[in-house]
Amino acid sequence: IFQKLLEQIKQKGLLDDYKTQIIDSMPVLAKAALPSTTSLIYSSIKNCIKSINDEEKKKEALNSLELNDKKLEHYSKARPLFKLNDEERKQAFGKAVKRAINLIEQIKNLEEAKEEVSFLKQIIQDNAVFEDELVKEREQKPPKSIKSLVDKDAKLGHKNKDDIIFGYKHNVSVTENGFITATSTTTMADKDDEQFAPIVEKQIEVGLKAEKMKGDSAYGNPYNLIETDAMGIELEAPLRKGKCEDGFNWHDFTLSNDGNCLTCPNGITVGSSGKNKFIFPVRACNKCPLKEKCTSSRTNRTVVIPEEHEFLRKLMEKQRNKVKIGKSRLWIENIFAFLEKLGDKVTPYFSLPATTIHNVLVATLSNLIKCVRLKG
Repeated sequence: IFQKLLEQIKQKGLLDDYKTQIIDSMPVLAKAALPSTTSLIYSSIKNCIKSINDEEKKKEALNSLELNDKKLEHYSKARPLFKLNDEERKQAFGKAVKRAINLIEQIKNLEEAKEEVSFLKQIIQDNAVFEDELVKEREQKPPKSIKSLVDKDAKLGHKNKDDIIFGYKHNVSVTENGFITATSTTTMADKDDEQFAPIVEKQIEVGLKAEKMKGDSAYGNPYNLIETDAMGIELEAPLRKGKCEDGFNWHDFTLSNDGNCLTCPNGITVGSSGKNKFIFPVRACNKCPLKEKCTSSRTNRTVVIPEEHEFLRKLMEKQRNKVKIGKSRLWIENIFAFLEKLGDKVTPYFSLPATTIHNVLVATLSNLIKCVRLKG
């Protein structure tokens, strides 16, 4: 439906100017609530118990966990844990993990509970750390770990430094006059720059491949420049800086002609420590007046020069003074605001496939309304 409508819009002469497009993503909130990790474990325990066909085995499992249906329902909700202090939360988490392990051991051979046990194992693996006899909640959790059993596809991610969002991303490419030419849906944990090629492929399917694509720094990965050049597309995006936002990246260092030495912006030169890898010693970095612009590491500064560094330098030099994203942001932010009005702020569904369909239909409606407005 989305593509057929685009074909008709193109036939009406409203998509003649598609050579320059902007690519970006907007967050789409999950319909499911985000539970605490402890509540998530109890929800998974509850699903495991429900999957047991034999009523006697169900009772045995609950008794061994020192639980009943009412207690398990209570612990599965996030609200009771909000009243606990930090120490009580830690104890509640440890107890939940021990109960989960106990249950897994009891029902691991039950065929009907196989899928639910697998989910429970994964949740424990992603969230728990075992140190001697202590159980602690993992600080750095896998980005694509399960966050909710109501919507197992929804994930946590950052749209910016301050906002953590639970849900999905709607990735789009948009023409200067506001038509969406391609759309894809990912979780919030997926990276924007990985959607560049899929979006271009969808542009090609409808005969609307851009010659120039504009994006923010999320798409400013040097390897995206290589990929877009191979596609015959000029990418205009601010180069991604990494941990030091206003600091030095690999292209700010000077590589010797033979490729065996690298000189930093402060004039320190080091030899190679492996293929295209250079390590600046901590004693030099600690005293460096440019350290704040270079690295936040307390030890060495390691710089890895890409294999295609010469090609990348030429491309980056070509676009260095050309990137002006301000006007482009206005196009895309207007489109995102309109998509939110059409119902794309929160998905009404509980999975990635269903949310994908929802996003495509909202994009279709946006194009249809835009077409009607322009044609009168």
